Amino acid sequence: MLHTEEPGGGRRHRKRRQTMNHLAAAAMSLFRSRGYDAVTMEQIADAADVARGTLYNHFPQKDALVAHWVEEQLAADLSRLAPMLGGGEGIAAKLELLLGASADWCEAHREDIQRYLRAQFSGCAGLDGPGAAAGNALRDAFVQVIGQAQSAGELQAEPPAEHLADLLNYLYAGALVRWLASPGLSLRAEVMVVIGLFLHGSAASPSPSSSHN
Repeated sequence: MLHTEEPGGGRRHRKRRQTMNHLAAAAMSLFRSRGYDAVTMEQIADAADVARGTLYNHFPQKDALVAHWVEEQLAADLSRLAPMLGGGEGIAAKLELLLGASADWCEAHREDIQRYLRAQFSGCAGLDGPGAAAGNALRDAFVQVIGQAQSAGELQAEPPAEHLADLLNYLYAGALVRWLASPGLSLRAEVMVVIGLFLHGSAASPSPSSSHN
């Protein structure tokens, strides 16, 4: 069956997401026009035409609004890449597609990503869990391509795809933090390091002489 949850719950969830999207869009519009630091939560509530309590019920602080907007944007981008993940290319090409696209978006929204990670690490109550939309969508894509690679014999069957997807997510989060801390770095270059570490590790290849011993 396609729908197993009670219908009202589905409608409530959609309504809540719509409200959160509306609030985040109003906030981002103000941040772009007035500057992040100059905007207050009260001004966001007024711009969204909601009661202040409604805003605080969904988002405890400004960073959480940015984080929600980032998640929605990245999740939408990932959904556009989904049809390309079922082809016959290997896992390296698919990971480069996924993480390269994410890196390009992050490069264009550096300050937003910084606030997004700050909200994640602070455990903002207004978020639906770490990386709710984008994180879950990216993890799901990782699970898909890792599972395909395991079935094709590109990767070993254990640990399970879900376990490996979590580890890859942590590697990528580390790359984001390193990139944010060092303005001269290229996030795309960091992504390639992540892919290499995930697929091949960091152990040195044995030298020809040692392989004959």
